[in-house]
Amino acid sequence: MKTSIEFSYRKPVITASIIAIITFVLLQFEAFDNPNRPTAWVLHFIGAYSLIAGISYLTFHIIFKRYKDPNNWSFGKDIMSFLFILAFVLLYILIFNSFYISYIDGNFTDSYVYDGRLFYYITFIGIVNFAAIKFLDFYIFYKKKSKQNPDYIEPQKIILEGKNKHEKIILDIDDLVMIEALGNYVLVFYLNHEKQIEKDIIRNSFSLISDQVQPIKQILKVHRSYIINMSKVINIETKNRKSSVKLKFIDEMIPVSKSAIESLKEFLVIG
Repeated sequence: MKTSIEFSYRKPVITASIIAIITFVLLQFEAFDNPNRPTAWVLHFIGAYSLIAGISYLTFHIIFKRYKDPNNWSFGKDIMSFLFILAFVLLYILIFNSFYISYIDGNFTDSYVYDGRLFYYITFIGIVNFAAIKFLDFYIFYKKKSKQNPDYIEPQKIILEGKNKHEKIILDIDDLVMIEALGNYVLVFYLNHEKQIEKDIIRNSFSLISDQVQPIKQILKVHRSYIINMSKVINIETKNRKSSVKLKFIDEMIPVSKSAIESLKEFLVIG
């Protein structure tokens, strides 16, 4: 049975951090099952054991990295990986406890550690971590797979850059509604994540902005002061030989030059 390592294989440091956080939270809930222990002692050990969990994953990743082939991975290998990581966790905990007794507290005794309950709980935490990481693996795998589907269309982006290299607006092309000239600035009308109209100003000439969007098929300069997204056109009106368009989300009519009217009509007919 094939499985996936899309996340854990390619993001080992983030994976180790997630494991450490999950371990910390679950150990905190358990709190070593003894109300008589000082809070500082509990946090000391919880923090140490959580770091050990993350370090154990990194140890496994470094040692077995060459054998982790994302194209040839199975559920059996997942289980073996889990057992190896769990073995590293238990080994490091024993080393840590020995160090603690030898150099910090020679009188350290704890039934939770020595009667085996800690190791049972660590195994439970390991299973929770395993489930969380495999969920991320499969989520990213199927997300990537959906993008490889020929029916999936990645939204095209448009980048409007100002004179300052740090000044830019990045949008999905379908979210751009209109660009209006304002002297040495341009006013950009676009849709936010809630599909509500918003406006932003960029310090750049209208002609340079026009050059930036010129290669995009559905974006058209319809007037010396206006660039529109033709997919947002509702209708075209002509009065006294002057044409204008009505756009979605824009209240005013936008003038259209004679040189642009044919391109606009052609796009609307084809679209």
